Amino acid sequence: MALIDEALSSECMILSSAGAHARQDWLTIINRKRRDITKADHTVWVTNSQAAKPEIVQSFCAQSGARHVVFLSKKRDKPGTDTSNDDAATRYSADSRNWSPLHTALTEVTGRITRATTGFWFCDLETIDHGKIDLTPFVKADDGVPLTGFSNISSAYPVRRSSPASIEADGTYEVLAVGRLGTPFAVWLRK
Repeated sequence: MALIDEALSSECMILSSAGAHARQDWLTIINRKRRDITKADHTVWVTNSQAAKPEIVQSFCAQSGARHVVFLSKKRDKPGTDTSNDDAATRYSADSRNWSPLHTALTEVTGRITRATTGFWFCDLETIDHGKIDLTPFVKADDGVPLTGFSNISSAYPVRRSSPASIEADGTYEVLAVGRLGTPFAVWLRK
């Protein structure tokens, strides 16, 4: 079963807006992160989303069995918004107390690195060549409110599927990629 099929058949997952970032185009980022997984058995993806802080993601994954992040971009836009922040993270923590250096085989983990910066921990990542999806089948996991879009402070949301979800020809969001989360699922990051 393809990773996207696994994700869309799961009751719980994370949906995230994505695109060009830190002066790199989308495919460059994805290919680099996939090489990280080959070399280090994981990659770290900066997210900075209030709705997907590590403690939220870790709890969500532990309680619901969620293991997938589906990356989306509105079809009327280019993939994501090109952010110019390219600060490099060098350390991570699964609990915000004990810090370790990022694996030396990882390529740069970049973005806007602040005291509140977080990231997803992926053990698998696949690009999606074509396909669109609507947000209609998804509700936010924390309050059951339908997910209608993404904001500047919450670019990723843990969600529950309230009805079947599938790749469509006329959906609102382009499906760009899907990642499988590995333990510890999400981490805090530091320069």
